[in-house]
Amino acid sequence: MLNDINLPESILTVNRYEDQQLKKSLESNDSLGRDAFLTLFTTQLKNQSPLSPMENEAFVAQLAQFSSLESMKGMQQSIEDLAAEMKFDRFYSGANFLGRSVAVNSGVVQAGDGETAHAEISLATAADSVIFAVYDAQDKLVYREQTDARMPGPVQFTWEGINDEGAPVEPGTYRIVASQEQNGVFRSRAVRTMDTISSIQWDDSAKNIVVQTRNGHTLSAADLDRIEI
Repeated sequence: MLNDINLPESILTVNRYEDQQLKKSLESNDSLGRDAFLTLFTTQLKNQSPLSPMENEAFVAQLAQFSSLESMKGMQQSIEDLAAEMKFDRFYSGANFLGRSVAVNSGVVQAGDGETAHAEISLATAADSVIFAVYDAQDKLVYREQTDARMPGPVQFTWEGINDEGAPVEPGTYRIVASQEQNGVFRSRAVRTMDTISSIQWDDSAKNIVVQTRNGHTLSAADLDRIEI
């Protein structure tokens, strides 16, 4: 404004005061938003002295800065749209896993009432024998089976849901443990069993799906290395 031309900088006119408050408000934020930048820019143009207008270089520089900010805003929106689309695609794909069997390192199975349980271990070295033992929910041994000598590699185990006397066990949750015997020394081995996927959830920190199984296991997408129908 004209009434600002000859006044000392220490004297605040209405326009100078508004401009000062606007700058303070903008500086209090961590970043300058698009709307705030445009407001500041137009305020500067409105309040510049007609006898000493903004130089062309400064004007072009601020326009370039605004153009860059606008481009970044558009890029951010594009990334957010892409992330939302990826989330939907992964969530939709994960829904196809519901009801399928997935391998887990737990040894926990549901058995009894004619339901058969399957388990597997992996031997890094040869074994004189492999012992599989099944425990009930009270940690009581209900079944034990010992194999002959085995070479390195996978060893399968199938339990028909019976106890050591051959009688069917009660339906429920059971735990299978395994050990490798070599030269009279026994070493436990991780037991992989098949569990049923019961639900799919979104892990916002990992930006991916996680699955939950019937036996209470939660697995990330990276944990899913074997899924069966």
